[in-house]
Amino acid sequence: MVETSSARGSTLTQPRSTELCTSNHIKCYSVADRVLAFQGVDEPTLTLVHNFLSGYFFTPVETSPTQQPDHLIVINRAEPPHFDVADGFKIEDGYCYPVDKQLLLVVNESTILVGEPESKRTDVWLSDTTQAKHPLALNNVILYAVQSALRRAGLYQFHAACVLPANQAIGVLVVGDSGCGKSTLTAALVRTGWRFSTDDNLLLSETENGIIAWALRRYFTFHESTLKACKLHEFDFAIGGRVDSNKLRFDARRAFPERFVELCRPAAILFPEITNESKSRITPMAQSNALARLIEQCPWATCDAAAAPKHLKALSDLIKQTKSYSLSAARDIFEDPSSISDRLSQEIES
Repeated sequence: MVETSSARGSTLTQPRSTELCTSNHIKCYSVADRVLAFQGVDEPTLTLVHNFLSGYFFTPVETSPTQQPDHLIVINRAEPPHFDVADGFKIEDGYCYPVDKQLLLVVNESTILVGEPESKRTDVWLSDTTQAKHPLALNNVILYAVQSALRRAGLYQFHAACVLPANQAIGVLVVGDSGCGKSTLTAALVRTGWRFSTDDNLLLSETENGIIAWALRRYFTFHESTLKACKLHEFDFAIGGRVDSNKLRFDARRAFPERFVELCRPAAILFPEITNESKSRITPMAQSNALARLIEQCPWATCDAAAAPKHLKALSDLIKQTKSYSLSAARDIFEDPSSISDRLSQEIES
């Protein structure tokens, strides 16, 4: 239960133990050089988690009792404890209540408590209502818990495509709101020989060699119009079921098995906007403007107080190591995709 009438700034009560218990209902997964552990009340709960993670680059791993994960997510099928919180704000499918270095999330009637960074623990209480049991509702809850755990582990989810020129080892991030042309541009470039990591979802991490981008989601999602315009229907074996009423899954790794790149060091960022012009225009963007655009795309960089300093630093370091451009994407992306590919490669190399 969440009571929203008192005690802003108080510390929420959370189980303190980060030790993996001896229960059989524990599974560990690696992603981007980190290990997340999931502890459930039963096998069906862990199956639910596994099915969700199968759409992302999470790999099941074995761990010893003495090896501690980077973060533990405990999933309960019970009523949550009573929490006194105030001053929450609306998020997609629910509300968020920041309390010091913790976050209390109420998503699709389920409750998520993201602990202080030192605890390396997130607790989830799945609601038993009919609405909360809907597969999409359950997926949303797990997604919020996983995103929070990743931030605590120093991995920052980023909605961006990532492609690499065919003859270069550098990454190009394509950033923007849904509908800006990320997937369309990605598909057009891949058809001309570019390599790829993702069309929409990646992780950023700080390393000694700078910011690294890791592929996160295993599949692409395309509108029918994009599949047709980019001549992807010939890869019918790679086209999957519908993600929603508008988009279909596309397994780019099946269609282009030699082109997939799991991680890379970004060297450029594109902010596309679809236009009705005949020729695309590429314009350099000031670092300050590019950073502001990145922060707009990463709301948790300011909303999650415990992770915010490192999250913002990662975005700032990303801007420093890359060139940023605005791209007015025009009809030539479809009519002459090799032209836009060559122009982008030349601009990045210069």
